[in-house]
Amino acid sequence: MRLYDLPAGAVTTTGSGITTVEAHELREGDLIKVGGTTVIVTGTAPSDLPGMTRLPISYHPYDTETVRTQWWTLPSDSLLTPVVLLRTEHVDCALCKPGENSYEVVVDRVSEGRVQSWVCEAHLEQPPALPPVARTALPDATAEEAITYNRARKALPIAQLLVRSRRSTCTEAEIDAAGLALGWPTVSPETRAAVRANFGVLRTGPKRYRR
Repeated sequence: MRLYDLPAGAVTTTGSGITTVEAHELREGDLIKVGGTTVIVTGTAPSDLPGMTRLPISYHPYDTETVRTQWWTLPSDSLLTPVVLLRTEHVDCALCKPGENSYEVVVDRVSEGRVQSWVCEAHLEQPPALPPVARTALPDATAEEAITYNRARKALPIAQLLVRSRRSTCTEAEIDAAGLALGWPTVSPETRAAVRANFGVLRTGPKRYRR
């Protein structure tokens, strides 16, 4: 299953960012670019030489239909330019019960990076109706007061969603997933701290929360 085959929901990834790959990290099916030519790694093989990697590769010279195959032996830490690096990740819905909604997903490290969080459609919610931002609600507030206010208005809905989802913990991944479910792809470290405070209050005073 590729990343785009995941059931409906919301997903965040680290995005592209890999510009080099070491020779020993290559696997069958990887595509790299060498001197302007795209080369396909067709397998891996052990090397008798310490610190060296042995790779079978194939390519089309000069963009022709001809296919050439070669064996390369190169230092394991040689840096190469990747084009496609498909890797399998285990992805769970961050707000479902652990193991209840999980998939093995193939992700391209070059164009997609790694999966940071996935939330299934069942947990997606409409963005909450929030009070106005500090600039409108507190026009005379200091910069510090405005920042604290804006973080608080975002932190409480995230904490409430975690409680409604019956989470017993409030990890960074769970906070980010709840934020994603509410339509916020990123949550700052300071807002996470506010979420944890709200989560603790809501968890220790459930009767007051239910009212």
